[in-house]
This record gives sequence, structure tokens and C-alpha cells, in this order.
Amino acid sequence: MNSNTTRARSSTNLCPSRRSAMRRENTTELTKTRPCGTDLPRYHVFSQVDSYYNSASSCGILRRAIKTVNEKDALPISHSLQSTNQYQQNALTGHILPQTCSSEVARGRLYPRYSEESWNLDTEVATANATQERVEAENTRIQAWKTIQDAEKQTREQQKLTTDRLRNRIRDIEYWRNELLTEIRLAEQETDRCREKLRILGLTRHHLTKPLQLAQECLQTREGRCGIDEVKDSVERALNKEIQVIKECMNQVEQHSEKGEIQLKLSQAAQKELQKDVANKNHAYRIDNRIYGLSNSSDGIKLHEGIELVDDTNSIPGSWVEFSKGNLQRSQKQRVASEQLRDAIDRLMRNVNSTIYGQFTTVNNALQTRIAETVAARDQLRSALKKVMQELYDTEQLEQFLRGSMEDKLKPLKLAETRLAERTRRQNVELCYDDPMKSLQEEIMQIRQAIRQMKDKLDQTQVSLSRLRRNKVSLEQSIAVKENSLQIDQRCLNMRKTFPISDKRGTLFSIPVGY
Repeated sequence: MNSNTTRARSSTNLCPSRRSAMRRENTTELTKTRPCGTDLPRYHVFSQVDSYYNSASSCGILRRAIKTVNEKDALPISHSLQSTNQYQQNALTGHILPQTCSSEVARGRLYPRYSEESWNLDTEVATANATQERVEAENTRIQAWKTIQDAEKQTREQQKLTTDRLRNRIRDIEYWRNELLTEIRLAEQETDRCREKLRILGLTRHHLTKPLQLAQECLQTREGRCGIDEVKDSVERALNKEIQVIKECMNQVEQHSEKGEIQLKLSQAAQKELQKDVANKNHAYRIDNRIYGLSNSSDGIKLHEGIELVDDTNSIPGSWVEFSKGNLQRSQKQRVASEQLRDAIDRLMRNVNSTIYGQFTTVNNALQTRIAETVAARDQLRSALKKVMQELYDTEQLEQFLRGSMEDKLKPLKLAETRLAERTRRQNVELCYDDPMKSLQEEIMQIRQAIRQMKDKLDQTQVSLSRLRRNKVSLEQSIAVKENSLQIDQRCLNMRKTFPISDKRGTLFSIPVGY
């Protein structure tokens, strides 16, 4: 053999030289257990050498030669590993490094380095190593084919599993997308209905200004009453209540309008979330549907180094479903709230209609009642005035009669006084207080008494006439006041003959009113 070092491929990539094995005096044999369970000698150590070699080694010259060779040939295990690896690489590339040869040193020695037994044993070791490497290569080849088959099966199964999961994922996306689209359609329909209801509610609020203006105009018109008719009667109380009711209804309508605007914003926000979710699902659906149709022979597939390590996900299947459920539930909640708001608006409009129309009727009934009362009062005053006028006429006739009677009494008074005055001219004893004188005196007194009485009656008649005239004027004024009030109330009633809200578009206020 030209080399003092034996190298072979093994599981450890190292076959130590015989000289290194000789230095391991306490090691008899190193073995390795094969995967198949067979123990084969890997490194053979010469534990005994012949006496000739030992006696030669005792020589100082041979000892120095062996030392020199050992210093050159005996390398550390790590260096041997590196050398072995370098040898294998060069052998694969076709470059064989020259092995270390110490023949020049050996020629100068007196004795040969190895015995025939060592030479035979070296051959056996090389053969055993070759057999072992062949077995290892065969096992490696078998295992490699098994690995290839297992990898192919595992890849095919995993690819099928991934494809099935993609199909299921596509179905899930399509299902939830359809659910979202259905909810979007229902939400849009509900939003349109709510918007239409708010539009009608806005028209209702505008229509409420008409009865309010009418009630205020009636109050302003009735301010034209005068005298005793400037009273806070049932009509005025009903008109004030009508104004208060209309304002309260307008406030309620305004509140529901504000609630409706807020509900529209909430519904639109929920719809935007649904639309965004649908857009994301459409995008994911297109991606998954496209990659679901890919195969190993498809164009455009390529390697993406490290893509399996990238994890920028934002959800898991559970949270993904909960997210869509949350969007659906939020939209359904807003849809239910919108339906409840529409029902509340319908109830409000019916209540407003009933309340305003009822109060409108109440005011009209109060006006009719007040007009009837005023007519009755006017007729009563007219009747009283007629009687006063008649009494005034009679009293004036009495006054004239009393004045005539008084004038008529003056002549008898003059006659009696003249007689009595002439008889006072009698002289002496003839001036007697006789019966004629007594009769004349009594006559004069009676006439004067009658004149006084008639004068008193005339005074009373004049007072009565003055009172009758004042009462006549008062009655005429009261009748004028009643006539004015009747005209005002009749004007108000004429303005309120029809209900002021007449919407031909079919709102709740298109109710005919008749009297």
C-alpha cells in the first residue's frame, strides 16, 4: 500500500488511520449498529503486534522515525473530518488530491512499518467498509423512493384538502354575501319607506301651520268685539286650546322628524358597513374562486419565498363569521328601529289628525253655540227695546196730557180766585165768612192740589221719559254690540266651514268636514 491512511465514506465521514488505531491501546473494536440491526466492524485497531516490530520499535532510531511520521501523519479528528470532507468534494468534482506519502522517511528506516497480517486485515476492512457503504446506499435509495412516494401522496392529499377547503370557503363567502345582499335590499327598502314617511311628516308639519294661522286669525278677528261682548267666552277658550294643541302637535312632529333623521343616518351607516363587507367578500370571492381553479399545470404559478411565514391575517373563521353576523344584526336592529319609528309616526299622525280635527270641531261648535246665544240676546234686547219704545211713546203722550190738564185747570183756578177776590171787596158786615167763601176757598185749594199732583206726575213722567230714553240708547248700543259680535263670529264660522288641511296626495289629513 502506498498510503499510510485509509479513508472511506461512512455515516461519520471518517476512517482513522491504522497508526491512530494503534495508539488507542485500550480500544479493541469500534462498531456501529446499522438501521437493519446488523453490527459491522467499522474501525479495526491492532491491539497486538509481532515481537519483531516491538523489538524494532525499541530502537532509538526507529522511535525517532515513528515520531517524525506520527507528527506528520497523526492529525486531530477535526482536521481529519475536514480533510475527508474536502476529499469527498474533490472526488465529486473530479479533482483528486495527492495523498501524503512518507516513503522517503520509511526508506531511511531499518525495518518495515506493517506486517502481512496488517496488510490482509486492511483489505478485509476496506471490503467490509465497501459492503457497509453499499448497504447504506441501498437503504438510502429505498428510503428516498419511499420519501418521494410519501411526499407525493401527502402533497396530493394536502392539495385536495386545501382545494376542498377552498370550495367550502367559497360556499361560506357566497352564503354570507347573499345574506348581506338580502339584508342590504331589505334595509334599502326600509330606508326608502322611512324617508317617504319623513317626507309626509314634513308636509304634515307644513300643513299644521294652516289651522294654526286660522285659529290665530279667528282670535285676532274676535278682538274686534266691543263693550260687554269683550268676554273670555267658550269660543276664546276653545281657540286658545286649539292653538296650544296645534303647537304641541307641531313639537311632536318636529321631535319625530329629528328622530327620523337620526334613524336615517344610523341606517345608512349600517348599510355602508354591509356594503363594505360585501365588497370585501366579493374581492375575497374572486381571489378564492380564481385560485380554486388553479392546478399544477396552470400558467402564472410561481414560487414565493417565505410566503408561508407571512401572517398578516386580521381574523379567524369564528371572528370572521361573528363580524358578518354583527353587521347583519346591527342592520336588522336599525331596520326594526326604523319600522318602529314608522309605526310611531303613523300613530302620531292619526293622533294629530284626531286631536286637531276634534278641537277644530269643538271650536266650530262653540262658535255656533255662541252665535245662537248672541242672536238670542240680541232678540231679547230688541224685544226690550220695542217695549221701551212703546212705553216711551205712552209716557210722552202722558206728559202731553198732563201738561194739557194743568193748563185746563188754570181757568177754573182763575175763576175761583177771581170770585174770591171780588168778594173780598165787600164792606163791613157783609164781609162774611159764609158758605160761598168757604166753597171758593176749598175749590181753589182743590184745584191747586190737583195742579200740584199733576205737576209731580209730570216731573215723574219726565224722569221716566229720561230713563226710558237712556235705556233706549243703552238697548240700541247693546243691540249694536251684539250685531257686531254676530258679524265677527259669523265671519269666523264662515272661515272655518271647511277643514284647512286638504291634501290631495293622500295623507291622513284629507278628511272632509261639513256643517
